[in-house]
Amino acid sequence: LSDMQNSLSFWWNTPEYHEYFVIVDDYDNIPEVYNKVKNELGYGISSTGEKPKDENVELLSIIFKFVGTFLTISILFISVIILIQSSVNSIRERKGFIGLMKAIGYKNHQIFASLIYEQLYMTLKAFLIGGAISTAVVLVANYFFKHGTYRQMQYIIDMKVFFVFLGASFLIAFLVPLITQLLLLRKLVKIQPREA
Repeated sequence: LSDMQNSLSFWWNTPEYHEYFVIVDDYDNIPEVYNKVKNELGYGISSTGEKPKDENVELLSIIFKFVGTFLTISILFISVIILIQSSVNSIRERKGFIGLMKAIGYKNHQIFASLIYEQLYMTLKAFLIGGAISTAVVLVANYFFKHGTYRQMQYIIDMKVFFVFLGASFLIAFLVPLITQLLLLRKLVKIQPREA
């Protein structure tokens, strides 16, 4: 056991017996990193990447990028359509209620403000719930990927990018109903108390 401990200690304290892996951020930077490690640190390393570029992988990357962009735009388009339809249905279903509000003395701008407030309240509530769930999922996934293999580390989501997308989704959820309600303002003005 003592000989084994001595051998292990010798190996541990002798850097020449260790293998180190150098990871570069871009495939094209390999020669520059190779020269710096060799000339400045004095280590000789292989100049080839762990896995050279593969044309099939590049082709698949382009296909997945196109499919991902298409799906993202499609989801965004469908979400906007659903938000617009929700706002239109809100006024259509409440025609009698709006007429009643006008009959008891509410002005158009007061009715409009109450409808906007209700729509924004629902939007904000849904955004907070969805945003909290999304953030929790991304944080948990990042934690597991960060403590996983090198291949899994590639799937870590940059939190700055995530929050940019989260902010963009909030703007869409906030602005689309607001703009729709403004466009439907003429219809709201035309509703008469007799609709009640």
